[in-house]
Amino acid sequence: MELMVNAGYNEGIKVGRNDRGRGRDDFRNNSKYQEATTDYSSKLGDRELYRRYYREGYENGYYDGLNGN
Repeated sequence: MELMVNAGYNEGIKVGRNDRGRGRDDFRNNSKYQEATTDYSSKLGDRELYRRYYREGYENGYYDGLNGN
């Protein structure tokens, strides 16, 4: 589970930092967030579970990046 959250967090923080510089604050239309399969492998188990945790991490990372962390 940690790998799933970390993959999403790392992508989200990059996008959040970028959006902060551009004055944007909505991540839901980002293709990485919508697909939520970055770094997914069948070895990690259920794809839908991966996507759920990836998105959770992405959201947290996005807001951290947006807020200057």
